[in-house]
Amino acid sequence: VAAQDLPFDHDALAPMDSHFLMMVGDEQMGAMRYAAGIEDGALVVRDRTRMSPNIEETYVLHADPATFAPRALQINFAQGNQSQTVDLSWDEARALGTYVIDDGSGGEPRIVEFDADTGGALARGSLFALARTLPLETGAVYLQPWFSGLTGRIETLRIMVGPAREVETPAGAFNAVPLVFADVTPENVVYVTPGAERRVVRIDVPAMNMRFLLSDEDGPPLPEAG
Repeated sequence: VAAQDLPFDHDALAPMDSHFLMMVGDEQMGAMRYAAGIEDGALVVRDRTRMSPNIEETYVLHADPATFAPRALQINFAQGNQSQTVDLSWDEARALGTYVIDDGSGGEPRIVEFDADTGGALARGSLFALARTLPLETGAVYLQPWFSGLTGRIETLRIMVGPAREVETPAGAFNAVPLVFADVTPENVVYVTPGAERRVVRIDVPAMNMRFLLSDEDGPPLPEAG
């Protein structure tokens, strides 16, 4: 299944800038801020996630605004004094760039060149765009090649639409439709409000007992779009 075969409703893709509290069980362990919008002819996705005690990730994706196919991707992931930096760009379906890995030992970082045909796979940062543009018919199933920027692997994503339910968040209660993003690592359940301008209000990561809940508080600063 190619990216352009999915039935996107682009009218639902209004600009967004949302802050989420990260909960592990019943304890707040961090926060995430996610923003997306059209900039200079591209869909630009920017995300910063912080998790206690010492994990931080920034993620910037430039994608085709019609198909969400990736054009460029920058990821910076740090845990303590260990880090990984990803810098990729696409020429059609071919991804080129580098992975820079620092194991925190004080030695020179390891640089890994990346050159691969990603075959129409969408990048993980497209998750919110998919949740806000796919039809929300209960029982619908969508298949899509899926590219993990941190690992460089391609998986086949299966998206399943569930029945609407009430979701409680620090920003209030919402009637939201769950979309299960399955058969990829990690699997997610994304809750999105139906209507003309959809909002993502909750994200579950079941394997980690983790939830991201929409909040009205100020989030961490966004990374630069590059």
